[in-house]
Amino acid sequence: MYELKKIGIASGARVGGFLSVVIYLAFTAAAILSGATQFQVLTGLSTVAIGVVLAIAFGVVLGALLAWVYNLLADAWGGLHLDFHLLNIGDEMDNRTHREPAHEDSSEKHKF
Repeated sequence: MYELKKIGIASGARVGGFLSVVIYLAFTAAAILSGATQFQVLTGLSTVAIGVVLAIAFGVVLGALLAWVYNLLADAWGGLHLDFHLLNIGDEMDNRTHREPAHEDSSEKHKF
């Protein structure tokens, strides 16, 4: 088991900025395609461009803030506990109905 002790502030800011732009563009496209808004080419494109810049700015600030708050809480109470399992992809494709724990030696099941 692993514990996520720290999230880099810059990493949180990058992810926050990227996700906010993706979400903004998805909602903007949905609004334009559904006809919920009057989209005029010149003013519409400038509005979308300004919206992208604002979405990046808010996303970066929010991502950095959330990473900082997580780091404070992880120092005080401990971080998220993560459990990773290594899967043998070839064995998974051979037998999808029978799942074996990842820590067992997969070569044992092929012996006769």
